[in-house]
Parts: sequence; C-alpha cells; structure tokens
Amino acid sequence: MTRTRTRGGFVFRAIDGARELFGRSAAVEAADYVPLLVRQLFGDVLGYDDIAYSQCEQWGEVTFVDENGQPAVVLAAAAPGDDLRAARRRALDALDDAPAARYAVATNRDRLAVLARAQFGHPDATERRGVATRELTEIDLRATVERVGDRSIAEALTPGQQLSFAKLTALQRDAVSSAPEGSAGADAEPTFGGLATTDESPAAATPSSLAEALTELLAEILRPAVSDAFDQLTHRIQEFADREAEIEARIEAAKAAGNEPAVTDLRADLFELREAYATARRLEAGFARWRRVVDADDEAAAADQFAVESAAVALDTLLLARVAADRGLAGDLGDYRRFWADQTEHAERDATDMVRAVREELAGVSAGATDDGTFAWVFEADVADAFADAVSALAAIDVSGLSARELTAAFEAHLDADARPVRGATRPSTAGLLLDRAGYTADATIDAADADLLDPACGDGSLLVGAADRLLDRLARTDATAAATLSTVRDRIHGLDRHPYAVHLTESRLLLRTIDVHSDAAAADDEFSLGRFGVYRADALPSGRGEYTGAAHGDRARRREQAATVRSREGFGFVVSDAPTGAPEDASGPVEGGETATGAADRSTLFLDRAGEWLAPCGRLSMAVDGSLLTAEAAADARSRLAASFRLRELVEFDTGSGAMPLFVAAERDAGPAADAFTYARVTPTFLDLVREGLVRPGTEDATTPAELLSRSLPTAPGDDPPPMTTVLVELDLVCDATVDGAMPVEVRSVDCGRLTADAWAFAADEPSATAPGAAEAAAMLERSPSPAEE
Repeated sequence: MTRTRTRGGFVFRAIDGARELFGRSAAVEAADYVPLLVRQLFGDVLGYDDIAYSQCEQWGEVTFVDENGQPAVVLAAAAPGDDLRAARRRALDALDDAPAARYAVATNRDRLAVLARAQFGHPDATERRGVATRELTEIDLRATVERVGDRSIAEALTPGQQLSFAKLTALQRDAVSSAPEGSAGADAEPTFGGLATTDESPAAATPSSLAEALTELLAEILRPAVSDAFDQLTHRIQEFADREAEIEARIEAAKAAGNEPAVTDLRADLFELREAYATARRLEAGFARWRRVVDADDEAAAADQFAVESAAVALDTLLLARVAADRGLAGDLGDYRRFWADQTEHAERDATDMVRAVREELAGVSAGATDDGTFAWVFEADVADAFADAVSALAAIDVSGLSARELTAAFEAHLDADARPVRGATRPSTAGLLLDRAGYTADATIDAADADLLDPACGDGSLLVGAADRLLDRLARTDATAAATLSTVRDRIHGLDRHPYAVHLTESRLLLRTIDVHSDAAAADDEFSLGRFGVYRADALPSGRGEYTGAAHGDRARRREQAATVRSREGFGFVVSDAPTGAPEDASGPVEGGETATGAADRSTLFLDRAGEWLAPCGRLSMAVDGSLLTAEAAADARSRLAASFRLRELVEFDTGSGAMPLFVAAERDAGPAADAFTYARVTPTFLDLVREGLVRPGTEDATTPAELLSRSLPTAPGDDPPPMTTVLVELDLVCDATVDGAMPVEVRSVDCGRLTADAWAFAADEPSATAPGAAEAAAMLERSPSPAEE
C-alpha cells in the first residue's frame, strides 16, 4: 500500500530533488546533470539561489558561498559511471584552494559523498595535502530514488539510510552562514533527531517493517554509541579510583596533623569528585553485578556483550515509550522532542535528559521500567545524539495499526535477526509445545487461584509470553474487566532468572503483549496501576550462585524479598520451563534437604528435582531437559527421584540427527494411586525434514505446526494407544517422500511404569509400535492419497 507523503520533510525533499538526475539516459558528461543537481538539490532544498554559486570547467567544479559571499561548499563532479575517487581528489584540491570553505562534495551522479573540514588530530580525520577532513555522509542516490518509488520514506528506507540524507542539512546555506568563523565541519555534524521525518506523517508500520527498524536502530545507532560510552567511562573509572585514593590519603594526613579546615575542604573535593563520576560508578557496579552470572573468561568479550545488552535495554525502553504514547499511557515522543528542543535554548539540556523524562513517564506504565539498576548507567551516559536519532526514528513509525499480538511478533522477529545476544532463547514453537503438554491451554481453568505458573529459568521470556497469550484468550471468554484481566495475568504467571538482561527482556515482552489491555484498563480508570510483572532476578537453584545480595533499599529491596518468596513457594499449579543444560556449576554444593548435586548428569536435572517442591499435589510439570536423563549413569538418582515424586505422563525424546537429544518431560506431582503406564514418544529426524521442506512450519496458520503434529500423534490419556500414524499423516496432508522412505515423524508407544527404575530408561531400544507404519504401508498410503491435481 502506498501512502500520500507530506511535502516539506527534509529527507523527502532531498530525494525528490535527485529524481530528475536519472531521467535523461543520454547524459554522459558532468555538464548534462550538474546544473540539474545544483537547481534541484542545492537550490530548492539547501537554499542556494542563482547568485549563491559559480561554476567552472563546464560544471566540473562548483563553488557555493554563504550569505557573506565567502566560499562555504565546493563540489567536484565526474561523468556518470566514472570512479568517484577521482572526483573526491579534485574536491579535496578545491577545498585546499578555498581555506574558508567547510565542506567538499564529490559526485558522479549515481553517488554523492560529503567531506567536512576537521581539526588536525581529530580521531576520525584523514589528512591530505595539508587539509584534514572526515566523511560526513555518502549516499547512493540512484539506489535510494529507485527504492523509495511511491512509498513513504519511513517505509522504504532504514533509519541509517534516512540519516545519510539528514546529514545534508549541514550544507544548508543558513547553517553554513550562521556557523562561527573558522569552525570545523566535524564539530557541527547534525544528528537524525528532528531532521529526517519531522515534517512527514508517520508511516504505518507492519510487523516486519517495525522489526527491521528496531534491528537497524540497535545495530547502526545505539550499539556503536553505547560501546564508545562504555569504553570512555571504564577509562574514567581508573582515573576516578586513583584520584579518590589520593584525596582520601590527603584527608587522613590532614586529620593526623589536626588540620580540620583542610579536612573539610578535602571532603568537599571528594564529594564533588564522586558526583562527577556518578555514572562511571553506576557502570562499574552494574558491570560487576552482571559479571557474577555471566560465563565469560575474556574480559574484552564480556565488556562488549554488556555494552550490547545495555544498548538493547535503551532501545526497548524507547520502544515501550513509543507504544505507550500511542495508547495514551505516556507522553508523545514528538512532544518530548519539541519540549527539549525548546529547553536547550535556555539551559544545558540534551537528548539524555529527554530520555530520562521518558523513563519517568514510562514508570507510570511499569514501575522501574524493567531495569533493576544493572543497566541504568546507559541512560546517564554521553549518548545524547544516539538517543535523539533513535527517538526521531521511532516517532516516525506509526504503530497505531499494530495490535499487541503484532507488536509482540515484530519484537520476536527482531530478536530472531540475531540483533542482540538473547540469553536462554526458547523458540515460541517450543514454548507452545511445553505449555500444551502441561495442559496449560485456554480451554483449561488457568485463571483459577490454584493455577499459578512458574518458569524457574525464564530466559528470553518466550514461555511466559506464550502463557500470557493463553491466559488472555481464556479471560476474553469471560466478563472480566480489562483491569481484572491484566491483574490476573500479572498475578498468575511467575518467572525467575539469574541474569538481569533476561529479566528485562521478559518483562519488556510481557508489557508489549498486554499493552492493549493496559490501555483499556487505563481508559476505564485513570488511576489504574499495573506495578510490575512477577519476573525476578534470582537463581532458582538452592546454591544461590549469581544472586545479588548486597545492600539495597526501597523498590530493589522489595523485589529481592518477592523473589525469595517465589523461589521458596510451594503450591504452584504448573511448573513449565526450557531448563538450562550443561554441566552443573557447583557439583559439590548443597541442595535442598541435605542432598548434594554430586554426580548430576546435567544442570537441567537439578531443575527437575526442585520442581517437586514447587508444585502442589496433582500440579503439572512440563520441562525440556537434556536427553542424558534417560541413560546416563550419573542421572540414576535423578531418574529415581523423578519416578518417586511424580506420576509420569509423557517422555518425548527429540532425535535431531546430531548430538543434541532434548527430552520433554510431562508429569503430575504424585498424589493418589500410581499410574500403570505412560507414553514414550521419539520424534525422529523425519519430523525435522518436514519442517525443512515447509510442510510443517512454526508460527503459521497456513500449514501444520510442530505442536499440532506432535499433539495429534500422542494419545489422549497417558499410556493409551496412540492414533495410527497413517491416519495422522493423511489427515494433516504430510504424506511425502520423507514419510515413505524414512522413519515415521513420531514413533509412539506405551511403557509400563514398572520400568521406571534407576537403571537406564532405554525405551528407544524397544521394537517400534505396531501402530507405526512401515515403508511399504506408507507407500501404499501415498498411492491412495489423491494428488493436488486430482483434487
């Protein structure tokens, strides 16, 4: 769908000014296109009238003057198709010949590069023939004009591409005329904030366009700025420590000499020093807290990862503010931009101050803005330009047409783009399978007081978001008000994770998923307050490794107390998790009840052990663990405890065809008579072949989903006979070469509970179930199935 663009936006006018350059295929010399470029771009857009420039060498060089008649911009043009580097060299020569000029422009019609005169010694400067310059921007004019077509700027161009055009504002005649005499272009580089799309109507977003914009903003704007700020502040930390130690030593010396006036002055100096380095200290404290739970031996790699996660936290906060503003829950980002633009005229304000104001307003939506202080430094760091760029880009995206479900999908697509280091990532399809096997569906009474759900290792939050989705569907069938619905979602789902970034990410996704309900609740009651979701930074395992136990006050102390309550709570109706795997981190450490973790085959088995303590009688367990639980000698005790504490319902083993063998365990907390049998299923590599061939697709309504295929393959009750696989394949239209020539996608059998001993549970070694067809039966089935053409 095309949109009617509002004329007047700088980027739009700049692109529109370049359109005519490509309408004359016969143009082969600079003299054929440069007059058009001067008239359309420099005249109509940048403000240079007919007497503000002069040309020579048949339009091969053009000099633009400021309002005082002094050369301000020099342009060197090459014929279309010629190497732009030759035009760059000539532009630099022209800049050397015009000492007052601040910018050099090189073009071959298809591309345009702008070089800004810089101070000698500037870290980004290049020196040639006594002239120091840095690249202001380089634009692929032809590709941009073709990409935009009849679409709006925000739809067609990424924020980075828009920024490349926005930087041309530095060349505007009034900008170069008002610049201080002798100022260098590198010191006056514009930002994207307030330039690219302020005069355009926001473009209607789609989930995919929003995901792309988020990925672009993080990679091109916020990550570089935050990484630079991290480096600068970490260097200041050592400087601060040295100066602090020096002043403290002088205080002690003054005290020993009885010089009280000197002590008073030195203490004032120490106070001022600590105030000046407050952000660096917050960074140091947050990074130290973060390092307690991150396995990163390489200090440089750890620092880079922390900086990336800090940038992601900043982006998520701005996105939440943008969406909240659209729903009337917070101030409009455009209003914030205009307000702070006015403030900067009267006080020293920048975009960092603006973002602080945004966070304060967002606290009305979710107190604490999803951060426990680990990443708070990023909102105080010297990244004002990056914040301005990000705020402007987000303000230019119209999210009003996206539902909360679509916003969540866009955010998930952004995460899938590997734009950030997602910790403990669980595919939404995997989360759906785990919830299905627990019986946590909208058809069950999951809104009841005894149906609270816990994910003790919530990671990126996919499972809790999936649970919230089902709970919202359930409540939509009732007469619950919006406020009651949101309160129920908040109070019925709980998560723990020891990593602060995982907790932030989970809370952010839950806020996006429930934003529409929140808007309805606020509309009905302007005093409604959500508070925060029950997602806490804490290690669910008893060792407590990775938990922050330092002093805290106010909200942080209350959150820590609430986390301890959840961690020790009994009586959950559901415990569902994609448990972390890998070697136990403290194999000799104490475990609840006096046991030890010695000999544990995998860390995921420790979560199984704890699940029995969290669940109420008859509570449901659904957990993905490492497949070593089935056969490893070191897992013998874990097998015994699982059999003793639970009525096993299902064991679903995923044969990925590689070394990884995930195992889904579905069980009930033991209460009442023991079960006679349970269901064992083996998902074979054929299942994955169906996914690769597109016959089974996660997250789609147009094809069979993995959850549907697996659910249809399993019996209704544990231990019952499964439906014939032939029937499942025909009904789901999955008969193909993979199901004929290979193993069936899912092999299912009933297993007597008497086999649940400490010995290896080698059910996979059994003969295939009689209900699973062989190759001959599947081939006959294929012949009986009509082709699409016959249908």
